[in-house]
Amino acid sequence: YVAGVLYDRCKGAGNYSALVRFWHLIETEPRELIGLRHVSLEIRCLDECENDQRVNVHKSVLDNIKKWSDIENVSFITDVLSISNSVGKEVIPQFLEALKDKDENVRRGAAKALGNVGVGHGDIVIPALINALKDDNKYVRSRASQVLGKVGVGHGEIVIPALINALKDEDVRSRAAKALGKVGVGYADVVVPALINAL
Repeated sequence: YVAGVLYDRCKGAGNYSALVRFWHLIETEPRELIGLRHVSLEIRCLDECENDQRVNVHKSVLDNIKKWSDIENVSFITDVLSISNSVGKEVIPQFLEALKDKDENVRRGAAKALGNVGVGHGDIVIPALINALKDDNKYVRSRASQVLGKVGVGHGEIVIPALINALKDEDVRSRAAKALGKVGVGYADVVVPALINAL
């Protein structure tokens, strides 16, 4: 809350010195919060400041958030990032790259993360998730199917053919069918026959 109020006042005055001081207090040791909890605070404050990269300190804060966005912290970080559209978009490239990792757990975690931060950014994440439907690992394919049901809403013309094709895969059929139920609204003439054929 304080970050947003300061940002608005500084923006109106054209002088960000008070906001820079705020960030200095947040970032200086000893910190009230450490580790992932501190990153959560950074994400929320940066989002209140509209992730305005004209404020010099915001770039270093964003860089710190990106450092914590590795696969070991993916569940916690993406839950926080999912409520921050402006900051979440900044870490999408890292998760897209992780979809290509040799470790199947990293790829599955990346798909899950894209489900949290990719909503509203379908044009960026959907092609990679469709490609993940061809992954060698059934759990990665399954997670990609599930996530397409979340981020694919409004992108039916691209997502539906891929999910219909995924119905042929016994390992992901159930999740692909559920995803089709979410993204297939308005496409009943295509989706219903495909679901019937999959029975």
